[in-house]
Amino acid sequence: MFCLLAGFVYAFALYRNDKGIEGLSIWLVRLLASLRFLVVSVLCFLLLSPLIKTITNQVEKPLIVIAQDNSSSVVMGKDSSFYKNEYKQKLKNLSDALSKDYEVRYYSFGENPKDNPEIDFSEKQTNISQLFDNLDVQYNYRNLGAVILASDGLYNAGRTPLYAPEVLNVPFYTIAMGDTTVFKDLIITQVINNKTAVLGNSFPIEISIEARQCAGQRPMLSVKQDSSLIYNKELPIAGNKFRTTITVYADAKSKGVHQFEIQLQTLSGEVSDANNKRIVFIDIIEAKEKVLILADSPHPDLGAMKNAIEVSRNYDAKIDYANSFTGNLADYELVILHQLPSFDNKMEALSEKLKTADVSVMYVLGAQTDANTFNKMQGVLNIGSANGKTNATQANFNNSFSLFTVSDNDWKYIQNLPPLTSPFGVYKSTANNYVMYRQGLGNISTDQPLFLFNQTGEKKIAVLAGEGIWRWRIKEFEERSTQLITDDFLQKAVQYLCVKDKREPFKVKWKNNYYENEPIKMEAELYNKSGELINAPDIKLSVFNSDGKTFDYNFSKTEKAYSISLGNYPVGKYSFKALAKNGEEQLSKTGSFTVSPLQVEAIETIADHQLMNLIAEKSGGKMIYPQQVETLKDIIKARKEITSVSYEQKQLKDLINLKWVFFLLFLFLAIEWFLRKRVGTY
Repeated sequence: MFCLLAGFVYAFALYRNDKGIEGLSIWLVRLLASLRFLVVSVLCFLLLSPLIKTITNQVEKPLIVIAQDNSSSVVMGKDSSFYKNEYKQKLKNLSDALSKDYEVRYYSFGENPKDNPEIDFSEKQTNISQLFDNLDVQYNYRNLGAVILASDGLYNAGRTPLYAPEVLNVPFYTIAMGDTTVFKDLIITQVINNKTAVLGNSFPIEISIEARQCAGQRPMLSVKQDSSLIYNKELPIAGNKFRTTITVYADAKSKGVHQFEIQLQTLSGEVSDANNKRIVFIDIIEAKEKVLILADSPHPDLGAMKNAIEVSRNYDAKIDYANSFTGNLADYELVILHQLPSFDNKMEALSEKLKTADVSVMYVLGAQTDANTFNKMQGVLNIGSANGKTNATQANFNNSFSLFTVSDNDWKYIQNLPPLTSPFGVYKSTANNYVMYRQGLGNISTDQPLFLFNQTGEKKIAVLAGEGIWRWRIKEFEERSTQLITDDFLQKAVQYLCVKDKREPFKVKWKNNYYENEPIKMEAELYNKSGELINAPDIKLSVFNSDGKTFDYNFSKTEKAYSISLGNYPVGKYSFKALAKNGEEQLSKTGSFTVSPLQVEAIETIADHQLMNLIAEKSGGKMIYPQQVETLKDIIKARKEITSVSYEQKQLKDLINLKWVFFLLFLFLAIEWFLRKRVGTY
């Protein structure tokens, strides 16, 4: 610009000295020279890549989260009409009022947190801790000012919510919903029963009952098996705080899934009769496959494995110890040797029996395992021992594993579970082993096997080279409130080891019982004549309910197999038929499953306002009641620390990338072209 101004002054001076057309022409020529010099100078300057620094200020309003309990327990008391109508309007008015000064986000929670939902108080479970985990992930780096938590304080899934607000480090203002008054109520608090029973046996159903404000009453307790009444007796109630447990025995007379309806007679004046009835389903089978867990000494793994195995309706697991076992190994389909052979128990007698018995063996190695004796007992894995030393090993999945299917989500989750304790040494496995997981040392992957399978003839052997499965189940329960992935991991291994070597060309996998809030999921596998897994043909599925209605579906194809999710089904008994065509051969599979009601919300009807008050006090907030919702606006505004935050953002940009520089140069060039055209120098 300075050059342009200097050129303009110089050209104008010449024009003053040489007036007339000739002087004007000279002046324009000088101006053109100045423009050209300016453009060249700017271009040369831009080639040096100069930077320009910009500073912007961004103001973020404080964020207020309103989290509303959407579970059905909230409206089981006398104020249900108020919560469904007037209260919802009060909460909306509060949200509108806060929105003028704050950023407001609205959540509901029950089974899962939902952002900006419709409140209908229909959720079947309450998981408050999952809400807090969700808020921590989303707003950890935001200007979160406060959380308004509206709930009756009753939860039946996840961790205790008492200490979770400490992570967010903001005040919690709790709205204490529900009713703490003890009303007249009969409650079936728990029903304990086996998921399966063996045909021809009798089996117990344990019923826990609680009665409040019902002293002197004598309600009838009845139990129906399908449509037949198998138990019907009066229940004398001795006081206003009455608890008892009654065991009813039923006979397994026929195979299949049977419905058992447990009913407490409804008394006049009860606050709710939703908790007077429970329905359970029991699958009666011909026999269970037996699994023996034989250990060197007591260990948390033993109970964890037994519980995981017995989740399946087809297996019965027994725990015993090598130094006291007197049973017959031939009575079992699978023997799991936990840290055997050990330094204290070489298993000389039992090892000979294992060689001759028609039974599969799974070794679980650990700190007590005698590696030298282990190497002699089997020929699938050899460990160069280091005198009882151990490593903490992660489970790294082998993508080429093909004995049974493992979903991507499952094996990725298992890889992040706590490490197992494995014997230290150099592992050498035979060429015909199927390695499911390899050992990982921290972030380093190795080729040493952690979990492998082998079949020589009809003998199946598995080696899990690490103890500590119990930590996996605890960790999964802490994070997900379930143990489905860990249990499924063990169940699939046990299923493979127990099944005799008879490959069916068409398999369908499903659970025999689902809850009403749980999607129905199935998997299928199809094999060709060579025993190879294929998924080219289509598989059709028909589901039949108890009324005779049919629902038709098609399985979706996965990488090597098939899967399908049918969504949620109403409570009841269902049967299904799956059809597949393998070449010219028509294959079919039939089965049945049940959908059980989830009644945990009806078990407890007395609100826990003490928990709500503790959450508020520990976080520096305050508890109020639903009728006081309007006061929260002024209470929050009084907190001076809940204020807007200003962020300064500095940014360096290349000057050559600015659009206005381009247009300025383009303008100068256009002016030069116009003047040259005008003066006639072209």
